[in-house]
Amino acid sequence: MIEVNSLSGGYGERLIVKDVSFTAEKGEFLGILGPNGSGKTTLMKLLTGMMAPEKGDVLLCGRPVGAYKPRELAKIMAVLPQQTEQAFTFTVKETVSFGRYPFQKGLFRQTNQKDEEIVQEAMEMAGIAQYAHQSVRHLSGGERQRVYLAQALAQQPDILCLDEPTTFLDLKYQKGLLDIVKRLTREKGLTAVSIFHDLNAASQYCDHLLMMKEGCAYPKQTPEQALTKQKIEDIYGTNVSAVHQETSPKPLITLVSEDGNQKGAEPVPFSSLINKSGNTVTLHTDQPLRILSTAADGSGFSWSRRLMSTCGEKESDYVCLTFDSVCIAMTAHHSLWVLISGSLSDQAFARFLMAASEARAQALCGKQAKGDIVIAASQTGHELDVSHAEQVIRRGVRQCVKEAEEGGM
Repeated sequence: MIEVNSLSGGYGERLIVKDVSFTAEKGEFLGILGPNGSGKTTLMKLLTGMMAPEKGDVLLCGRPVGAYKPRELAKIMAVLPQQTEQAFTFTVKETVSFGRYPFQKGLFRQTNQKDEEIVQEAMEMAGIAQYAHQSVRHLSGGERQRVYLAQALAQQPDILCLDEPTTFLDLKYQKGLLDIVKRLTREKGLTAVSIFHDLNAASQYCDHLLMMKEGCAYPKQTPEQALTKQKIEDIYGTNVSAVHQETSPKPLITLVSEDGNQKGAEPVPFSSLINKSGNTVTLHTDQPLRILSTAADGSGFSWSRRLMSTCGEKESDYVCLTFDSVCIAMTAHHSLWVLISGSLSDQAFARFLMAASEARAQALCGKQAKGDIVIAASQTGHELDVSHAEQVIRRGVRQCVKEAEEGGM
């Protein structure tokens, strides 16, 4: 549908886009990402024929974009800019009706019944049918953006190009707009190409991403391939965290504040924060801990400031040992808390959970343990040496089981 070959272009002698090549197929939602000044908007102008390339070409349905006459191009491609200013006071319906202009014939280009039906459907899809007879000037920025989306949809294009389409929309309408575009790619075979600033929105909705830096583009990739921590930090020049979801391979990207992962953070004194009252052992911390648990009602990773477990009435009915940056506590039914003062990857969490489970089973020599295992980490300070920490956990769990058995727990 769209084929870009060695495309370069800019303003005067200054090239902004440099030797970019990619394709966007029928039914594909392609996102363009990159920091300010990376060439995203210039690339979009070249794609839509608003600028002529200095080198290379853009083919739409096999023809150079520059070979199309304006009305001819408008029948296959619609463009939704980031912001549109309207010089005249038109109603919402009149504004959306402009999307039918390329298909109208005759001197006065009047709308017919088919046009009316298409305009009404476009307004309903964009959620602005209730404003049909209101002036566009009286709408909010987000409402106007949905009006212009409806205008683009009224063109019934094969290709839809969007420049940061959710900039002025609140969360509900961001989702609504992107849901519409995604549904049209799936059900109508629409080819959608959109510039995004929001990495997470691009990750969740796009089939492929084109990452740009200083006018150049990385090869087109799936979101899980493109949005890695290392690549984002290289392109954007800032620290981020890439969080993997349980229900999707597409990552969620979060910013890391200056003090969000302090290298020199003080270790957490877990042993002094554990308290026993009656038959309950609790741990409460001021900062939340990231947790992975074997509990049946657990839902994978979570965050909490509080852990709680039952035990016997005697003070000796729980064991707590500290090894380097690892604190291990064991309570009734051989429940285990492995408390880490440091930063762990998801893989390290899983590895430590397996190590603690295996060490407990070996130490019990076939005796069944009924308690859960919890791995909790402060996620601040230094990253642990995983291999060394795993050995410490195995040794510490065995020692806890031994002391618990000797104490008659």
